[in-house]
Amino acid sequence: MGPGLSWNRTLDESLTKAIEAQAQRGIGLVFDADAIVHAAVHTFAGPTVFTPHPVEFERFLKALPLDTTEGLLPGEDKLSRLITSNPVPLLQLAARKTNGVIILKGHVIYIGAPDGTYSVIDGMESILAMGGSGDLLAGLTGALMARMKRNKETIDPLVCSKWAVAILIEAGHRLAQKGAFQDPLALVEILGSIAGELWLPPLRGTLDGR
Repeated sequence: MGPGLSWNRTLDESLTKAIEAQAQRGIGLVFDADAIVHAAVHTFAGPTVFTPHPVEFERFLKALPLDTTEGLLPGEDKLSRLITSNPVPLLQLAARKTNGVIILKGHVIYIGAPDGTYSVIDGMESILAMGGSGDLLAGLTGALMARMKRNKETIDPLVCSKWAVAILIEAGHRLAQKGAFQDPLALVEILGSIAGELWLPPLRGTLDGR
């Protein structure tokens, strides 16, 4: 939920239905853009991923229902600096509070899990700063979660998040090699090619071990 959508009452109702469906059927949920801050007030019962950039992550943190035992967030200026310089403790807090995996997008990508583990991925691919690449990351993460659900009947959102980031960065590298101005639609084509390379024989099923 989120990419390309301006939040409204109908989407609030859709969020409630999605949370209910997750609790009943174990479906995966991915939140991006405006959906992130609206989902931050919930603790999720199943596989959940958030894909904020730094500004969205700051809004996300401010929306968390923290109690006094969890401490207070630093002031706005310090909070912004921490997000760009040392976001890991904040990621761990947000992931634990929501029970979701968080992919913090940037030239260095951080992935935080509810159990406190995290990954740091030095992508350093400037072409991925183009508008729309974050939407693709959210969609790719959701697609990988759906594939794992189909093949294994369970979802590991952390594994799917790492795969999604790795595939997106590889697609960005390949697109950058073309040397001309590109848009997200060109990135989509490359993502499709990489997915074919990964899941057609002989590597079929790499994501889920089959």
